[in-house]
Amino acid sequence: MTSAETQKDPAAFDYQASAVKIARRGARRLAKLVQPEGRFVYRYDREKKRIYNQYNVLRHCGSAWSMFDVVRMTGPDPVVTAAAVNAARYMRENFIRPFKDGDALCVVDGDKIKLGGSGLALLALAEWHRFAPDPEIVETARAIGRYILSQRTEDGDLHHGRNYPDGELYDFRSNYYTGEAIFGLLRLSELTGEEAWRDAAFELLAALGPRDYGVEVRSHWMLYALDAADEVRPSAENRAYAARIAARILRDPISYRGRELSTPIACMSEALLAYIRLKRRAAAASLYPSVSDCGRAVLENLSLQTKSFRKNGEFMAGPQRRDVRIDYIQHNISSFAAFGTMGKGLIANPSPRTAPQIISIG
Repeated sequence: MTSAETQKDPAAFDYQASAVKIARRGARRLAKLVQPEGRFVYRYDREKKRIYNQYNVLRHCGSAWSMFDVVRMTGPDPVVTAAAVNAARYMRENFIRPFKDGDALCVVDGDKIKLGGSGLALLALAEWHRFAPDPEIVETARAIGRYILSQRTEDGDLHHGRNYPDGELYDFRSNYYTGEAIFGLLRLSELTGEEAWRDAAFELLAALGPRDYGVEVRSHWMLYALDAADEVRPSAENRAYAARIAARILRDPISYRGRELSTPIACMSEALLAYIRLKRRAAAASLYPSVSDCGRAVLENLSLQTKSFRKNGEFMAGPQRRDVRIDYIQHNISSFAAFGTMGKGLIANPSPRTAPQIISIG
């Protein structure tokens, strides 16, 4: 059973344990949406039992990664891992294609090459290899990395879109693709042990940070990338860059909470949790925002996210909506898993009056 009543004894309530249960149940739901061939049931109406005839390759890649990542954070689940492997294998066989006549591979959605897909595919491949080491996975990941590096621009950014198969650039920019690609390069470096990928990621961050790239749009993927960068090569500049994104999120919560849609809220939870991980490594107490300020915002976000959660693991677009989509589940379970496994101390002295509601699963 589930309940979402305000906690009568917030100081004693185990928010982390409840969050882990939600993440694991959501991951099980996402696993159930993986069909035998590895393709997801992408979107459906939970009340009318209607399946929409839509698909999105990038969300396939991200959802495969999130299943692996929830298991990595919260503990073994053979059902989820098997589904993630199946989805990742389908990704490799159906969406990853040669780029022109070279030795690079790219992620193709229809007749478009989308940079963000390459970054997300690297995340999924790296986690797949963690669970089932295979040199072919590593070679595929390297080839995708070569594509990303080939997309660098003179001003230190990356091209976001090309037509397939001719490779011609088309006029498109995403708020998230560059962060996804940098995060992917850092995980590729971890996968291969090769510093060239890491060095390229740091060069991109060094060019983008002074321009506050991703700050105004509150890029959660850039905070993922900055957290991963800080793990291997801490720098005051990148920490300050991360802090600027986090501060922007805290400054105007109504702008992403106001529509009561679960995924934008979940993405901001993911972003703040990535910043908290980075902040906990930073010796400088002067780095703002604080862990407690971010932790409070995350808990408030999670309480809103639970309104779109159902006990079978579904996350709807919002509490007044009926549609379920794989990326709604992806971002929500990633945020709940990260919160649930970060330990105590994210919030200080919650009281019955101020404690947010969070679902408790029995």
